Amino acid sequence: MVLHSAHRYGDQITPEDAVALGLRHRRLALIWRMFLLEKYGLDTWSLHLDADEFLDLPDGMPVQDFAHLLECADTRALWSIMLDMYPPTPDDLDAMRADDMIDLDRDWYFDGRRHLWVHRFGKPTRVYPGARGCCTGSV
Repeated sequence: MVLHSAHRYGDQITPEDAVALGLRHRRLALIWRMFLLEKYGLDTWSLHLDADEFLDLPDGMPVQDFAHLLECADTRALWSIMLDMYPPTPDDLDAMRADDMIDLDRDWYFDGRRHLWVHRFGKPTRVYPGARGCCTGSV
């Protein structure tokens, strides 16, 4: 299924429209996720990934097997982080543009700060949004 909208993912709706729809958030990205989950994701597992991201499961485990493990453990949700990886220099990144595949054997760096604080009960708290979040002033 392919869904299309005339709005961009980062657009916001007006505060009045948010109130009229009973929404706490105004960002369309969050609204899309909420509506799609209510329409298609109840009582099933769903992944929220961008097309340019990778999901790294243990030992190449298929997603279905991972979901089965979560169900056997009576898990209702799983939180994760998006970890940005960087080459040593911007010139290295520019040199990779022509590559067909990502070379995992290259030197890679990542932001080693704690991203989530996991509570004993309840959902985790985001401690640090990553380098991209810091650059936009949303820390």
